[in-house]
Amino acid sequence: MDHSYSATEKCSQVLIAWNRKFYRPPLEEVAKALHLIDRLDLVPLATGTDATESGGETYTRGEHQNNENSATLNADKVVHYQACRDHPQMKLDRFCDTCNVPTCVVCAFDVHRSHELFSISDIPARIKSEAQMITAHLDQAVLQYKDAERGYEEKKKLQKKCRDHALGCIEEWAADFEKQFRERKRELIDIVRLKHESDKREERRVDELMNDVSRIKNDMESFRGGYSDWLEIKDMRKRTSQISLEIENMKEGKIDLLCERVPNNGEFCKLRQSTFIGGVMTGKNQIICIYDERLHQGNIALVSCDNNDSMKVHWRYNIVNNNIGIPVKLSSMNAFSDGLQLPILAIGDTVCIIKPTYDGSLYDSVDSVKYLSIREVLKDSWITNVTARTMQGRNNQYDRFAIIAHNSLVIRIYDLSGNPLNVVNVSSARISGVTCLAYHQDTISYITHEGDATLISTADMSSQCQFLHNTVSGMKPIKIIHTGSYWLILYISATDDEGKWKLVEYSTTGKFKKVCHEGSYEGNHDMPLNLTRWDGRYFVVLEDQTIIMALC
Repeated sequence: MDHSYSATEKCSQVLIAWNRKFYRPPLEEVAKALHLIDRLDLVPLATGTDATESGGETYTRGEHQNNENSATLNADKVVHYQACRDHPQMKLDRFCDTCNVPTCVVCAFDVHRSHELFSISDIPARIKSEAQMITAHLDQAVLQYKDAERGYEEKKKLQKKCRDHALGCIEEWAADFEKQFRERKRELIDIVRLKHESDKREERRVDELMNDVSRIKNDMESFRGGYSDWLEIKDMRKRTSQISLEIENMKEGKIDLLCERVPNNGEFCKLRQSTFIGGVMTGKNQIICIYDERLHQGNIALVSCDNNDSMKVHWRYNIVNNNIGIPVKLSSMNAFSDGLQLPILAIGDTVCIIKPTYDGSLYDSVDSVKYLSIREVLKDSWITNVTARTMQGRNNQYDRFAIIAHNSLVIRIYDLSGNPLNVVNVSSARISGVTCLAYHQDTISYITHEGDATLISTADMSSQCQFLHNTVSGMKPIKIIHTGSYWLILYISATDDEGKWKLVEYSTTGKFKKVCHEGSYEGNHDMPLNLTRWDGRYFVVLEDQTIIMALC
């Protein structure tokens, strides 16, 4: 029996062909179409004889035209419809899309009245429409596939390009890293080599030092035996210096003093042979005299006595010092701090500040001595002049002092604790040298061997210096002080032929005013030694401890 394919088989063949040629269609659409056709339960198209044998009623249907690739239904062909189970006299010529079952006209207006219905004869058209829709979906899917394929190729090319670029960057970075690594390796090798060479040099240097140490030890062993001889030579030089100093004192005619026993803080001692250095006033009727006893006693003596009677001694204090030959210098004026007069003297490179105790009318003993080692004084040098600072008014603090050292070109200023405060250049006095100093408020005055005094302001170092020219012919200045209103300079004869001394007054600007006092002396034993003052009165201290009050 020759049968044509059913609609289900044709649709299946079409879908298979499309699936092989193009792309798989959406599965939901295909399943829906196949399920719709299967529920129709249509019999194959056949002739009338075949229809009779099938046992069903035969109904003739008109000719149907299919689309472009569809099969054509012949006019002599008939379509057999099944009868409705509920209404056998009615054929199933309707289809309920809501219930997805075939139905007759009666059921359509009864059970399926509000459902979506369509005629079974419209199924081929619907299949065609859905096939066109599936084709459109397939075409769109093909386009999307081609676009995806092109995108994939482009991405593949871009990926290859990125991979090539990344490989190039990695190779470049690797080459640069290798270059840097090699350079750093060379640097490290050079550092290690230099360190190795340095270590070798250090080892050689250590060996040399060890050899030097061994040589020094051998030298020390060789010179150890001569140490005792050196000590003997040193002691001989010391004794020679003492003898030379005694001879010099004999040439200058300095006298030795012999005083009776005097109290010293409750104890008694005897003033033996000594050299008088000078004296400084500490009260109306009190002067502190300084004696150099280092040659015989190994100390420097401070003796307080009455300025009207030098034999009337109040007390004595010893400063232990064995450095024979180092000069002792006394400040003509006292420092003043905390209501106390503080005498100042210099021994070598050390400044001694004497702090006495005061009982209300008299300085009755020495409380303490402050020793200030001046580090700015060079080795093998000593202080040649020292002076305390004076101020206008009796109750002001005289809390500074000035010094100049041997072969020094500057005057240095310190506070009473030894802290350096200022430096005054005196390079112009290099040749002649400075013989004495005075320090009042912010003015430093110094006298050279030529006899002229120079005034320098410590507050304004750039200001021009002033000069107090020597107006006393045939005489040389030895001491200068400031009275609070004017300068006083002590002159002595320049030659030994005549023994005269004068006390000359100068204004603060250096102008000569008058000769205040004058006197004479017969020899070195009574010549003027020091100039000091107390409360508007001025005293000239002679070598024989005579104290003359000047009338100024």
